[in-house]
Amino acid sequence: MGVWSLYAVALFTPAIKADEGGYACTAIRLGTLPGWETLLFGWVPPLCIPWSANLLLLMGWVLLLCRRFRAAWWVGAAGALAGLTTLGLWPLEGWEKLLAGYFAWQACLIVFAVGALILWRRHGASDHDGSRGPSFESAA
Repeated sequence: MGVWSLYAVALFTPAIKADEGGYACTAIRLGTLPGWETLLFGWVPPLCIPWSANLLLLMGWVLLLCRRFRAAWWVGAAGALAGLTTLGLWPLEGWEKLLAGYFAWQACLIVFAVGALILWRRHGASDHDGSRGPSFESAA
């Protein structure tokens, strides 16, 4: 429930302040974009790299519903990493700054990955390979 709540917050709050260009008549002035707008138009390269985190999140949910916890964790972790690529792209794209919607979206991706990891650790035997997930105990 928390992941979907964070995702909803991310959709309806400002995500990116994207004013670009100077003051010429050809300058693009997009203003502040809410999350839903970045979801609709964020698939344009090179933004498709962080945007792909949305697809990975969806795939992760499908895997969770199928009780494939290990796969859901891997896909969730990949989604969280894909979302983090925004931090490398935003200065290159001329955006002025990332706003609360971006951070809610990134938190959603991280919470999903951590939740899938916890489920894998707790119910690892439900996964098809039967592994219990990574061990956090020391080897000593």
